[in-house]
Amino acid sequence: MTGLLDPKDWNITVGSAQELSTKANEFLAAEFARSFSVDKSDGEFVNFAVALRNYLGHRSDGSRTALKSAVGSLSESANSIFQSAIGDVGTYLKRSDSTGVTRAVAFAQRLILVAEKL
Repeated sequence: MTGLLDPKDWNITVGSAQELSTKANEFLAAEFARSFSVDKSDGEFVNFAVALRNYLGHRSDGSRTALKSAVGSLSESANSIFQSAIGDVGTYLKRSDSTGVTRAVAFAQRLILVAEKL
């Protein structure tokens, strides 16, 4: 059944910022692959985004553990709104910062900023 989703095996998937860089180097000329190498802050966010996506898609214990690990690895100030313990993911995403921006909105905004750099 999964063959229907990508019957010609054209999708390129990655599980981390490091894998993104590796795949870019594998498939693209160096001048273009460079665009897919992200700095530490963006790399941490990409890893967090993948882990959040996986948890929301699977809701498994393993994906929850990976999400907690990704949140714990966030160290850069650009990711500070996401640095918090995760109990219930819905509550976590609805939590606002001091300016009233929820983590869900901050996530979308940060995702756009990282995507624009690629």
